[in-house]
Amino acid sequence: MKSKLLALFLLCCGPFVHAQIPTNGLLYNFKFDGTPTSEAGTNTFTSNSTISYTSNRFGNANRAIAKVYGQLISTNLTNLPTVNESRSVSVWIKPSEVNADNIIFTYGTGSGTQIYGASFNPTTVYNFTYSSNVSASSTMQVNGWKHVVVTYNTTNSQSSIYINGVLVNQGNIGLNTFATNFYLGSLLNNPTSSHFSGAYDDMLIYNRALTAAEVTLIYNDGIPPANVTVAEYNFNNTYNNINGNTPFSSNAGTSFVADRNGNAASALNIVNSGSTASIPNLPYGNAARTISFWAKVNTMQSPYNMTFSYGQSSTSNACGGSFRDNRVEFFGFANNTFGSSTNTVNTWYYFTYVYDGTNAKIYKNGQLLSTAQLQWNTLNNNDIFKLGIGVGGEVSFNGAIDDLKVYNYALQDTQISNLYNYNSLTAPQLPIVNTITKKPAAINATLYAELNGNGSAITSVVVKYGTISNALTSQQNAISISGNYFGAIINGLLENTIYYYKLEITNAEGTTTTTTDSFTTGTKQTIGEYSFDATYASLAANQPFVSNAGTGFTSDRNGNANAALNLTNGNTLAQITGLPIDGSTRTVSLWVKYNAVPNGAYPFSYGGILTDMAFACVNYSNALDFVSFSNGFSVPQTVPANEWNHFVFTYDGTTVRIYRNGTLIGSNAFNLFTAFDDNTFYLGSFTGSGTFNGAIDDLKIYNYPITAAEVTGLYVNNSLTNQNFENQSSLRVYPNPAQDVITIEGQYPIQMVEVSTLQGQLVLTSNQNQIDVSGLDSGMYIIKTVDAERNVFVNKVIVK
Repeated sequence: MKSKLLALFLLCCGPFVHAQIPTNGLLYNFKFDGTPTSEAGTNTFTSNSTISYTSNRFGNANRAIAKVYGQLISTNLTNLPTVNESRSVSVWIKPSEVNADNIIFTYGTGSGTQIYGASFNPTTVYNFTYSSNVSASSTMQVNGWKHVVVTYNTTNSQSSIYINGVLVNQGNIGLNTFATNFYLGSLLNNPTSSHFSGAYDDMLIYNRALTAAEVTLIYNDGIPPANVTVAEYNFNNTYNNINGNTPFSSNAGTSFVADRNGNAASALNIVNSGSTASIPNLPYGNAARTISFWAKVNTMQSPYNMTFSYGQSSTSNACGGSFRDNRVEFFGFANNTFGSSTNTVNTWYYFTYVYDGTNAKIYKNGQLLSTAQLQWNTLNNNDIFKLGIGVGGEVSFNGAIDDLKVYNYALQDTQISNLYNYNSLTAPQLPIVNTITKKPAAINATLYAELNGNGSAITSVVVKYGTISNALTSQQNAISISGNYFGAIINGLLENTIYYYKLEITNAEGTTTTTTDSFTTGTKQTIGEYSFDATYASLAANQPFVSNAGTGFTSDRNGNANAALNLTNGNTLAQITGLPIDGSTRTVSLWVKYNAVPNGAYPFSYGGILTDMAFACVNYSNALDFVSFSNGFSVPQTVPANEWNHFVFTYDGTTVRIYRNGTLIGSNAFNLFTAFDDNTFYLGSFTGSGTFNGAIDDLKIYNYPITAAEVTGLYVNNSLTNQNFENQSSLRVYPNPAQDVITIEGQYPIQMVEVSTLQGQLVLTSNQNQIDVSGLDSGMYIIKTVDAERNVFVNKVIVK
C-alpha cells in the first residue's frame, strides 16, 4: 500500500527562485491576466470603453490588455513616485501601429517638468517630461513584443532606457512630477493625442531605479509564478473552497462534524469513503509545495489512515500523506518517508507536508518531525485531489479533516508555526503597547496607555484590577483621549492600598495582554486653603497668589475688613503643589461676589486647553457653568452684582456636581483627564486669559469629593462639619410653615438674615428678627442667620 498520498499545502521559494523578480521597492504589479487589477488587488485600471484582452508574448490567450485608438485607460496610483523621487517602470508592449509619436504611459500634470512618461516613434524610444527627455535608438515594429524599462535616479538626476534587457542610453532630465493619475497609451487624459494602439503585459512600477542586472533578470525570466495559495477549504458546513467553488464530492460516507474548537458542522467527516475535488494549478513535477490540514481518526486503522493524495500511482509520481499510531508518512509512491510520532484516536493533529524540489519534510502541530532528500516527479491525474483515499484508490480513513490548505511553494518553519497557532501564515498583528503611565490618587487612579494598533484600529482597551495580583476581578474600560492615546479612570478605591492591574488591548486580529503591574493609592487631604485675611498666602503660610496691580483686599461676606481677595478687572495665580489632575477626585470651594453682573467671568480654573483637560467655573448673567475645555455643562442661575455666593465644584471620577449656597444645582457625567500645568491655579481667568471684577474668599481645594453635608458645613460654618444646621437649641425660627411673618429668636442679637430659594437665589435680606415673607411664592426656602457673635445658622422653612 505504498501508493497512499495526501492533499498538500504548496510551499514557497522552490525551483523558481532563479526567476524571482526584484521586490525591493515594488509598488505595483499588473500582470493583466484577464483583469485590469493589480496582483495585490488594490488598484484597477478603468476605461471609457470596455477593456479587452489578447494573447501575451507566450501565446497564452487573454493574458494581456488590448488598447485601441480613442480608448482612455487609467487608474489613480496614490503611491507613485512624485516630485523628483527615484522610480522605474517596466512593461512589455506590442504596438499594432507605429506612428510619429506613440505614448507608452504618462502621469503627472501637463506642464514643464510636472509630467513623466515614455513614448516611441519608428526609430526611437523616449523617457520624457515637457521640458527635457532622454532618447534611445530602437526600431519599433508592428505586432512585435518589446520589453521597455525606464528608470530615474534622484541622486544624479539620471534617466536610463532599457530595451529587451539592455541599457541603450542614459541622460539627465529634471523632474517635478505632480498628480498620480496613471495613463496607458495616452498623453494624460487625451486618448487621441500621440496615442498607443496595441497590447500591454506584465507592468511593474518601483519607487527606486532598477539596476541593469535587475532589468536583465526581469527580461530574461519574465515574471515567475507568484507564491500563491492554490486551494483553501474550511469545511464550515460546505464542501466548497473558501471562494464558494471547486467542491469536494459528497457521498454516504461524508458529513460535517464539530471541529477542534467544538464548532458544530465545521469539519469534514469521512467514513471509509473518501472525497475528491478537481483543483487546478496543483504543483506537479518537482515543483515546490505545501499541504496543511487538521485531522483526527475515529478509528485507528492499519497499516494506513490515508489523509490526502494526488498524482499517479507509479513510482515517485504521486504526493500524499497518512498517519498511524506511531508514525506520520509522506508518500511519493514507492519512494516515501516518515517521522516517528505517537498518535491516538479522537485527537486532533495539525499536519503539514512540505516539498521544495529536493527535501520532503513532515510537520506535526507546528514542529518538524523529519526531513528526507527525495526525487519526486508528480504527474497530473486530471487535477484530482483526494481526501481519505490513496492515489491508487485505496480507501482507509475513518475520521475528520479540517482547514485544508494547498500552496505552490515551500512554507518556512515560522509560517508553519503560525498556521498551527493562528490558522494564518503570518502571526496576527496584535496591538503594541508603547507606554503605560499610572497616576494613583487618594481614592481613585488614572491609567494612560500610548498604544499602536499595528495596522488595525484598536477596538477596546480594558483594565483588569484588584488587590490580589492573581485575582484581578474588577475591570474598567479605557477611552480614547486622542488617537491611540487611551485613558481609564478607576474609581471606588481605598486609601493607602496596593492595587494590581493589567491591560487587555484588542484590535481586529486579537488581544495583547500586558504583564501585571501595581500602584498604591494615597491619602485624602486638603490640597490648599486660603482665607485671604490680608494675605495672599495659604493658611500654611506658603504658595501665595501673585500680587499685582489688579489685586487687593476688601471686606468679606461678614463685613470683616481686608478679609477677602479683591480683583479689579484683573486676575492672579498661585503654584499649588498636588492639584488634583488626570481623572483624580477633587473639590474646589470658594465664595464669590461680583462688582458687576458677570458675563463670562471665570472665578477659578486650572489644567490644560484640550478637551476635558481643564477644570474651571465660568459665570454669566443667567448661568453658572462647569468647563473642561470644549466640553462642560450649564446651570441656569441668576447671579446679581454685590452679592456673596458660595460655589462648590466636586468630581468623584465619574460626575461633576455644582453647589450654590449649600444646595446642589446641577450635575453631569464626565471623563476628565485634567492636564498638569506646573501646579498653576488661576483666580479670575481661564488659565491666564481674561479678567475678573469682584471679590473671592475662603478658597479650599481637596483631593476628594466632599459630601452634600460637608458642602453645607462649608456654607454655614466655613468648615466641613455643620454643627449649627437646624440647631433649635440656640436659634428658633417660627412659625414653620409660615404665611406672613417669620420670627427669629436666638441667644444673641441678630446681625444679618438672608432668605434664598433652594436653587440659591437670594430673595430677601434683613437685620431684624422678624421677616415679612408674604410677598414670596409658596415653597421651601433657606434662611441663613448670622448673630452678633458671628454664629451662622441655616434653617429650612415652608412659605404657604
